[in-house]
Amino acid sequence: MRKYFLIAGCVLLVSVGFPQDAKKLLKDAMELAKKEKYQEAMPLFDHAIEISPGDYYAHYNRGLAKLKLNYCEDALKDFDATLMLSAKYKKVYFARALAKRGLTDYEGAMADFDEAVRNEPTNAEIFWERGNLNQVLYKKDSACKDFEKAIQLGKKDLKKKLDKCRDEKYDGLPIHAILRLTKDAEDDTYGFTSKNPIRTGTGFDGGPGNEEDYIRLLRDAKGWPVYFQRLGSCCTYDSPNGWDGKGVLDKYRIVYEPEKGKLKDKEAILYFTLYDFDEPKIIKGFTTVTVPKK
Repeated sequence: MRKYFLIAGCVLLVSVGFPQDAKKLLKDAMELAKKEKYQEAMPLFDHAIEISPGDYYAHYNRGLAKLKLNYCEDALKDFDATLMLSAKYKKVYFARALAKRGLTDYEGAMADFDEAVRNEPTNAEIFWERGNLNQVLYKKDSACKDFEKAIQLGKKDLKKKLDKCRDEKYDGLPIHAILRLTKDAEDDTYGFTSKNPIRTGTGFDGGPGNEEDYIRLLRDAKGWPVYFQRLGSCCTYDSPNGWDGKGVLDKYRIVYEPEKGKLKDKEAILYFTLYDFDEPKIIKGFTTVTVPKK
């Protein structure tokens, strides 16, 4: 059974005008989605679309549910279908930008964020998310302007985010962005032992953000996202960037399908450090997201 990582939510819209069976299926699917039961909702979304394949609302809402599950590849297909079925439905650009960002198509994501801003110039969430992308792309001035605009539009809680945007460091540690995973680990112990952790460094929001960004970019042998749970910290080690010369590791439990044809999930523990940085590699037995072909 597939396991997925959940990301920040979007508003799910109720569709109208379906044949009765499809309408009921869609309603039930979205009730489950509101309860964050996305895996249970997916068969209902699928069945509703089988009955009424031309309804763009159904594709859009299924895409949002897939985006919640970090299944950006399939979410993007639904958002593309939404636009093909209704070019006037402009809300899809924001959602599609999030899917493209998750697939490391940063150029395509920025284009969709820009289009979303043109269509919804008072939506603070769009400016916030575009600011996040500008920030990890090291476009500092653009990021700060987006955060400022989001604050003006009501996201007052972004004041600290804006302050960090204007700083060059977070808590004295150099900042690194995890944009892509391009190299495979040669050592079987890489990431799987405390003596050979994944050195993600610290991101723009501090804390374990880079560690979680790394796992979001992982795909198992079947190309599916990896479910994960942070277990806490452990294991001090010598680090010039740590307190009193000591760094601390973070532990994560991951659940994945080890190989094609195997139905039973497998678990593993991964070790990370945010105190030191070395270009993160793809752990053995895994792949990473693929940028969609143009």
